[in-house]
Amino acid sequence: MRLFMTVRTEPIQDKNFRMGTVVLELDNGVILTCHNFRRNRNEDLKLLAWVPLAEKWMYVYANNKFTDAMIACYQKSTKGKQSHLNYVKMMQHDRKHKHSGGGSRIYNGSITDYECRKIPLHDFPRCYNYN
Repeated sequence: MRLFMTVRTEPIQDKNFRMGTVVLELDNGVILTCHNFRRNRNEDLKLLAWVPLAEKWMYVYANNKFTDAMIACYQKSTKGKQSHLNYVKMMQHDRKHKHSGGGSRIYNGSITDYECRKIPLHDFPRCYNYN
């Protein structure tokens, strides 16, 4: 029996598994994989299993000693990696206001394109050029 967590995307039996997938290879050639461990304790865990007799991947649901070992491996590898950041404290700094945020600038004596039309666009404000 071999139990490990993938460090990067790894191909196993012509199928790619993402980083953080727990893989359990049994002595009889069956491979059990899982990447989603969010569930209740009494619910079955959804596993993707390689069945060597059928030579194909299939989904199975299980809650036994193998899934307990996979959960323990997942918890051991992710322990202490969760961030405990204080977002309230991080947001207590001064805010910098935006200055000159793009857009077109209207200079003195300029004519905008919507003032040159025969039918003026009423939902745009007019450009008044004061000399």
